[in-house]
Amino acid sequence: MEFLLLFFLPTQLGTYFFLPESFVHGVRVDYLALSFFLTDILAIGYVLLNIKYLKLKPFNTPALIIFVLILLNIVFALSPIISAFHYLKIGLFGLVSYIISKTKHPAKRTLQAFAFGALLQLVIAVAQFWLQHAIQGPIYFLGERYFTLSTVGIATIAIDGAELLRPYGTFSHPNSLGGFYVLLYTFALFYKPFQNFPKLKLLLLMSSAMLVLVSFSKAAIIAFALVSVLQLFSYKKICMFCIASRVLVLSVILGIFLTATGDPESFGKRIFLMQSSLDIISKHALVGVGLGNYIIAQGSIANPYPYSFLQPVHNIVLLLISELGLIFTGLIGYCIWHFRKNIKLTQIHLALILVICVTGMVDHYWITLQQNVLLIVVLFGLLQREKDMLK
Repeated sequence: MEFLLLFFLPTQLGTYFFLPESFVHGVRVDYLALSFFLTDILAIGYVLLNIKYLKLKPFNTPALIIFVLILLNIVFALSPIISAFHYLKIGLFGLVSYIISKTKHPAKRTLQAFAFGALLQLVIAVAQFWLQHAIQGPIYFLGERYFTLSTVGIATIAIDGAELLRPYGTFSHPNSLGGFYVLLYTFALFYKPFQNFPKLKLLLLMSSAMLVLVSFSKAAIIAFALVSVLQLFSYKKICMFCIASRVLVLSVILGIFLTATGDPESFGKRIFLMQSSLDIISKHALVGVGLGNYIIAQGSIANPYPYSFLQPVHNIVLLLISELGLIFTGLIGYCIWHFRKNIKLTQIHLALILVICVTGMVDHYWITLQQNVLLIVVLFGLLQREKDMLK
């Protein structure tokens, strides 16, 4: 079951149930729907098959405070149903991460699931870029959405004056695709159990790197470059010639992809969303608008762009504060700061955090999109499993 969950992690086959609150000015918004994916079914099955690893503990004071804040966030949410649904998903994902950390699963099988999944996504992405439209057919059952170069709001890139479709894979946006695979690339690069299977690891690294580049996500590509440089300086013996040559080659490759131009209004849209989030925070400072409710609040703000642009603010910190409020977000920050003493941060932890911070400052998928959220909880569950095995 774990193999299937990891293999299908990049997919988004599912269904949406739209509530009255899922419509903003008559426009149906996926972010505000109750969504059920294949990965939800796999996650529930994985938890049920490994339920023996779950041990209930009595509430302590910090847990009780968090529980009360969650209740307040739900009660005062603009849509309590949507907020409660998101918290149920977080609970499920938390159980998945915990069970992964407690179970034993061959590292080779884990690597195979990631590598074959990445290779499949690369084939799909390259085909989409070549055809300049969705593949459909059997790929539909992996969650690929129908789109063409002329689809309204579709992500494009301009190369030498030619407008080209950016590949989506089975993701809802190329940026989400790029963020997913730059984080997985980073994990595979530093995760020690994968070192025993060099060919499989190379397949995963090459597929992930290519997916980051063809996504044309500038944030993901910059994070990829930073991680690559960080990895160079992780060797015990530093070869300056090797570093210089690799940096040169990397600079040329990145230069080609970074010089391609995307949406000319992208910067203006991000500024508008940041201003909107600050306005929302000022009105709902204490308990926020409710987890998953950001776009409902944004709907009350005058929008200079088409309604198809309805999106969360492209900054995970501002998005968290908007939805959870200053009290809850501050408590989460305090807990992370307080418990850092009990967690030995290794190079792989720092590299993963670096990627999430670099990409999360200019996008929202680490909070809003299931594929990316699940990847985070799975990877940190695997890190805890490795730590426990070394004890």
